[in-house]
Amino acid sequence: MKSGFSVSLWLFLAILIFMAISCSTGDEGGADDPRFAEADSLIQAALSDDQFTGVVLLIGEKGEIVHHKAYGYASLYNEDLRVIERPDSMSREHLFDLASLTKIFATTYAVMALHTDGMVELDDPISRFLPGFDNSGHSSITIRQLLNHTSGLRPWYPLYYLPDRPDERLEAIRSLPLSGVPGENRQYSDLGYILLEEIIESISGMSFEAYLNERVYSRLGL
Repeated sequence: MKSGFSVSLWLFLAILIFMAISCSTGDEGGADDPRFAEADSLIQAALSDDQFTGVVLLIGEKGEIVHHKAYGYASLYNEDLRVIERPDSMSREHLFDLASLTKIFATTYAVMALHTDGMVELDDPISRFLPGFDNSGHSSITIRQLLNHTSGLRPWYPLYYLPDRPDERLEAIRSLPLSGVPGENRQYSDLGYILLEEIIESISGMSFEAYLNERVYSRLGL
């Protein structure tokens, strides 16, 4: 299984979601509409190659939805990354978040605001801000490496199986073996940005949302 989405796939999904928001709910193309056979084929090939477990394709044209189809599974793996006995099939009604857009328009903004204010250096080790990350595997990881996906952290882990407590999320990430040597190779990682959120809160003394609103969004009228 290739865990984690590529940047291009996340952007592709984000575009589809924005199209859904802007389009009306007009007639939708049938599941076997020949106009979209190539798109269907590309998605089926990606599913077969384990690029992702499920996806919803939505195509809009002239303000109307012309094709809307679900593929694969909404949930397929348990917390041990084993296939669950009765996976939840993907449907057109499933909701997707815009998490990878927040990497750009929230987390990165917040880190760079802290850097501008002299509160953090990009080459600071994350162990300076996260207790327990001073072990041999994680001690050399820096803020910069989290930002540019060269930290060596694995791409993804189903943290949604854990209670929504920061200390348990951090412990789970800290317990996972690295998938590479920090600083050597680029591998897209959701886990790195989860750590950045915790670091932002540690440095600012505020919640992630409150800091962004006060330091960035309110000043820009966003």
